[in-house]
Amino acid sequence: DFKDYDPSDAEGLYLYEDRSWRDVAEEFVDGGCLGDVPDHLIQYIDYDMVARDLSYNGMFEASVGNRDFIVDSSGV
Repeated sequence: DFKDYDPSDAEGLYLYEDRSWRDVAEEFVDGGCLGDVPDHLIQYIDYDMVARDLSYNGMFEASVGNRDFIVDSSGV
């Protein structure tokens, strides 16, 4: 039953619950996906375009019951 789905069962998947694409893009950049970005250049990052690129690279949205996720399956 998907209503009882536990995200911790998703081995190899990265689940971002209740976050926007932009939120996930900001996490990726903060986590170093673009390398070390100097502070004076951070203001020039277009997080909406980073989010778009994430969706082009295999990430997708999924809903389970009343829970919404952005799923990254690159770890599978």
